[in-house]
Amino acid sequence: MLPFPSLGPLNQASHALMIHGGSVMFGRTVRTWRVQALGLPARGMAAPLAGTLYGSSPHVLPKPRDSNADVAVTGYWFLDTPDWSPDGELAAFLAAGEPPIYVGFGSMPGVDRSG
Repeated sequence: MLPFPSLGPLNQASHALMIHGGSVMFGRTVRTWRVQALGLPARGMAAPLAGTLYGSSPHVLPKPRDSNADVAVTGYWFLDTPDWSPDGELAAFLAAGEPPIYVGFGSMPGVDRSG
């Protein structure tokens, strides 16, 4: 998110700030999801963190040297569904030329555009 690779001694503080920011931005959504979808109490976001998983290749983005032991760079995550096939429009697009390159923003929240 920053135009430089490191904040030096402030790396850990910036990580904590980002986690807190996520709690502020998504706390209500997570509490609602816990109650409505999981049938769990709407426990506050003050629960202890279980760790941080980075779903990217350690060859592309190595684990920061100053990260805590609860940080793991796991490699890419895939949803393997053997019976999945693309719809006709997507299949035609993929068959029309060279394989596309996908660049995504997987950590960004989705937006419900139906309403």
